[in-house]
Amino acid sequence: MKDQWKMWKALKGNETGLGWDHKKGTVVAADEWWNEKIKENSNFARFQEKGIGQELYENYQELFLGTVATREFAYAPSSGVLPNET
Repeated sequence: MKDQWKMWKALKGNETGLGWDHKKGTVVAADEWWNEKIKENSNFARFQEKGIGQELYENYQELFLGTVATREFAYAPSSGVLPNET
């Protein structure tokens, strides 16, 4: 799941001027944009016809954004519990 979210996030990045297809759950962009993105990372091709959808993306954001995992200092913002300070 996390890999899919990272790839989706990388695909969309900070791009502007993209549309959104609610039925497919993916971005609408010119063929040239898609071709460049797929050249950049061939795994992006799977998102051209079917993305992850806005709701799933938002769920992934809540689960994974800002997640830190290093031993006893592991922390995930979605847990709602702050780590102990030492």
